[in-house]
Amino acid sequence: MMSYKIAPLMAELSSSATWLFWTLMRKRDVETNIALLSKSSLSVAEYSRVRVGLAALEQLKLCKRIRQNTYMFNPDFVIPKTGYLQVRKAYELQTEDLHCV
Repeated sequence: MMSYKIAPLMAELSSSATWLFWTLMRKRDVETNIALLSKSSLSVAEYSRVRVGLAALEQLKLCKRIRQNTYMFNPDFVIPKTGYLQVRKAYELQTEDLHCV
């Protein structure tokens, strides 16, 4: 489920960012908002789209890479099926970890 807040942001996305967003949405665990996307499953062109698209998604705070091949959607925009508060806390911890490096 997506928040009403996402509509104006989606209009700003490039084709690469839109492709990555929907690719990750198909692979997303609806309980945790985490999606796994293996580089080995992508063509060279698709991998290039991931790099470009991820920069846009991270800039808009829609999604972030939390470790290799692992991405997490911001629960304020992509609402998890259950456990919003737990997912929100996990997302915030990931954000703190990135700022501490």
